[in-house]
Amino acid sequence: MEIKYSVTEQLLNIISKFQELHGRVYGAYNFLDHETQRKIFIEAEEIAAFSAVINDIGAMEELSKDWDTKLINKLLSAEDKVYYHNYLSILREFPKLVPDKGNLITSDMLKTVHKKLLSQDTSHFRTDTKEISSITIEDGIKYEYQSTVRTHPNAIVPKLNEFSKWLESNQGLNPVILAAITYFKIAEIHPFHEANGRSSKILSRAKLYKHGIDTHLLLTIDDYLLTNQHYYFDIIEQTINSQDLTKWIEFYAKSLLHGVTQTARLIYNHTAGTIDIMNNKFTILKPREKEVMQIIMDTQNSSGAEIGRELNMTRQNVNVIIKGLLKKGLIKKIGKNTGVRYIPT
Repeated sequence: MEIKYSVTEQLLNIISKFQELHGRVYGAYNFLDHETQRKIFIEAEEIAAFSAVINDIGAMEELSKDWDTKLINKLLSAEDKVYYHNYLSILREFPKLVPDKGNLITSDMLKTVHKKLLSQDTSHFRTDTKEISSITIEDGIKYEYQSTVRTHPNAIVPKLNEFSKWLESNQGLNPVILAAITYFKIAEIHPFHEANGRSSKILSRAKLYKHGIDTHLLLTIDDYLLTNQHYYFDIIEQTINSQDLTKWIEFYAKSLLHGVTQTARLIYNHTAGTIDIMNNKFTILKPREKEVMQIIMDTQNSSGAEIGRELNMTRQNVNVIIKGLLKKGLIKKIGKNTGVRYIPT
């Protein structure tokens, strides 16, 4: 099997930036207390699972405003809730799911993932042709996608075996490239009637995991693929036609870069703005300063009186803490006189 692609300057820049931020995110994460780690870990997985099963860009945009994962239950349909919890359970048992040794892309592995995604006792590869259609509405514009899967049902297992051998003999390639190719090949072969996209997401993520990338599953990743869904379908179609994976690998690498920046945002939110990975800014706060800062981060707009009531503190003590946070550049003051309020910078 020959897989054609070029390592462009753009791809190198994307991968380089991703690896840099990945190291900084994990360095910051390992510095945090256990409870904060737990909150970030849970939210990252919930966002990843939500964006993997939802097909509504508007719902994704609503969630991403401030990453309030309490909205997820309201934004999912009854059917999607089942798929969401199935996807979430796979992420939470990743260490058991991903084999330490041996090949990752096998028929048995694909069927295992597929069964878990759909809550089925058994899983079978499709035995007939498959038509793909999708309608995406973005910024009021409707994008329609229709295609016929090129892989004949009789060719599914041979193509999977061929790719499995290729993957095994190319372990020295950059993991981002390997994960991108893994995603594309599963999507191209399209072994199942449904949940092929989710299977691609899980197996490509498992490829990264096996190579030591995102071992705590902190990266949200999948929301980039959803919010760029019309381009996602176009680039897969173009890649299937040309069999040149260069543009697809660049697109997939961008999704990883986006995911790591989103995780940096989660860390920023859960550390009350004291760990700003994107701007390489780290601030040490005293316990009371952290409490005040967290209230301002959570509300995005608080008065001194509101903070005092929340923490059962005198207005004088609140003012001292506020003054320190203003000096450190973590918050700013808006309004005048009795209308003064504080917002994150």
